Amino acid sequence: MQCEICGKEAKLIKAEIEGAVMNVCSDCATLGRNLEIHTTYGTLTGNSSVNSASELVENFGEVIKTARNSLNLSLEDFANKINEKSSVLKRVENGSLSPYEKLAKKIEKELNISLYGIPPNAFQVKKQNFKKETTLGDVVRIKTKHQSS
Repeated sequence: MQCEICGKEAKLIKAEIEGAVMNVCSDCATLGRNLEIHTTYGTLTGNSSVNSASELVENFGEVIKTARNSLNLSLEDFANKINEKSSVLKRVENGSLSPYEKLAKKIEKELNISLYGIPPNAFQVKKQNFKKETTLGDVVRIKTKHQSS
């Protein structure tokens, strides 16, 4: 894939640069904030044990709360059991905070549930047009060529 800033063919990273969310190479990602580290689905970088095609289920908070209640565990007891703050678990259960991968794994293990699923469109084949598009890097090179002539 092509970096949206420099046009380099590389593995792309989703990053926010000057307020715009873009798919950029690792070099250009340093110009802004890397969004792949702090996704709403938890941390999915490095040697993650979560398959990159997996996503946190949409109603994860409801799933956690229902499983916890079925085991007759109070929020405080459950928090102590998995060594987490009850305030964090409360925010996860009400959906205002997505659990990071380590927390999600602890919750899954203790409640014997699965919080990750394969998104419905994970196996759709995308038709790709390999026509090279003009990037910001191309525009800069074109302007530089015209100015030096």
